Amino acid sequence: MKTRSILFLVNDAGFFVSHRLALAEAAQREGYRVAIACPQSRYSALFFDSSFEYYATTPTRGTNNIWSSLGITYDYWKIIRSVRPDVIHLITSKPILIGGILARILRVPSVSAVSGLGYLFTHNHLSVRIARKIVMIGYRLALNHRLSHVIFQNDHDRAIFADGNIIARANHSLIKGSGADLDSIQYVPEPPGPVTIILPARLLRDKGVLEFVEAARLLRQRGVNCTMRLQGSVDAGNPMSVTQDDIDNWVAQGIVEWRPHTADIANILAGAHIVALPSFYREGLPKSIVDAAAAGRPTVTTDMPGCRDAIIAGKTGLLVRPHDAVDLADKLQMLIENPELRARMGKAARLFAEAQFDIHVIASQHLTIYERCMATDHG
Repeated sequence: MKTRSILFLVNDAGFFVSHRLALAEAAQREGYRVAIACPQSRYSALFFDSSFEYYATTPTRGTNNIWSSLGITYDYWKIIRSVRPDVIHLITSKPILIGGILARILRVPSVSAVSGLGYLFTHNHLSVRIARKIVMIGYRLALNHRLSHVIFQNDHDRAIFADGNIIARANHSLIKGSGADLDSIQYVPEPPGPVTIILPARLLRDKGVLEFVEAARLLRQRGVNCTMRLQGSVDAGNPMSVTQDDIDNWVAQGIVEWRPHTADIANILAGAHIVALPSFYREGLPKSIVDAAAAGRPTVTTDMPGCRDAIIAGKTGLLVRPHDAVDLADKLQMLIENPELRARMGKAARLFAEAQFDIHVIASQHLTIYERCMATDHG
């Protein structure tokens, strides 16, 4: 019997490790031959120590010129022809656009993970509107055929693709996020000391970093005793990233603390009381909120697609208006000054995670989709 094979195409090894590695491991346990193609980085070194097949590709993050696009197209073509996968899992926009078109040409079933719509759906100036139209045409070419299965993380994104006639011929599903390892991230009581609020994310302006810093300044002016901490790193390949100088300046003023990104999210959450994600980026279903729920920590986030889908408003967290630092400070102060409310929301968040975000259930849903894709007639 032929061994089933799956090829993951992704443009960032760090994102794959944090969001999809557990899925690849689950596929391997089910007997799949697993291949991963992404640019080399310190995270891709993990693949050499595993039994996955690894293929290095041309870096594409932070570059939008024709030469980098041609380079990654050639890489994907060679890799698909070499691996000859039974199904290709496409993760993030460039792999979906380029890999999806190639999968269609080569008649290989594809699964595309639309984990949010990002920068192009956050801003609305002329150049972004033009780019958005071009990208939507690309999505239609990549996704709108019967060997394509598209996974969305929230209904709002699915509605945009349906209204744009992008998935009329494709299969599609809703799976709520990348899941959380409920064994690794345990519910633990709050730590002693001042209430600590963390923003665990790439430090992009679209993630609400400036609003978080301004809310910290407001709480300090009000005399509220708390610690506000940015938990993440700058993203040099993203034009919306804050700079290290920005961070150093905020820390020097005593407004916020800062810690770089770490994979040890369980200990980070155990040392926090509240998670804040005042994002106006077009999220899919933010993993930082999913992990916060698993740890039993209430979240304050924006009333935006993706973010609002990751909590039960008023029960596992609180919603704030986008771009509104005052509203953010008010909601954080409410939780800071009410430990009983925090505890109640934290327990409800853990139950919500157990019901909705268990990584084993999420992985099983994906494996079922792979089986359906491989069973589709390729003729």
